[in-house]
Amino acid sequence: MANKLKKNLLPAGIIIAVVVVISALLMFSGRATPLGSPSSISEFEMELHVPETPDEVGFDTGLDKIKFGWVPQGSYSKKAIDLANDAADAQVVIKAEGELAKWVEIEESNFKLLSGESKTVQLKAVVPQDAKAGNYTGVLKIYFYR
Repeated sequence: MANKLKKNLLPAGIIIAVVVVISALLMFSGRATPLGSPSSISEFEMELHVPETPDEVGFDTGLDKIKFGWVPQGSYSKKAIDLANDAADAQVVIKAEGELAKWVEIEESNFKLLSGESKTVQLKAVVPQDAKAGNYTGVLKIYFYR
């Protein structure tokens, strides 16, 4: 009787384990979040240019995108974004996407922003030594959970 009970419980245990693993994968892959659905999402295009030679320089002061400018291999560029919360308290999650995402470091990517509060978040784009010259793009997404 005990062996039969163990045999019947084994498939149920496997099913529970599979459900737990799939849930964890979805949660940490960005498809689901323990915070639920965001109340709003802001998206900002990002650009970076890796020059052919390190002595090439350039900059862009446009405000329509997050422009890291001309950044030689093995170097970096920093930008700051200012966030202001004029609504209810929010949990803020910031993610970089696209080909530039693997180079972008976000100083603080998950934090609480109280109503009426402001915060400056530093971004750092680090270009690998072996990066090919050219233009790189991405999107910075800011999720607000209220």
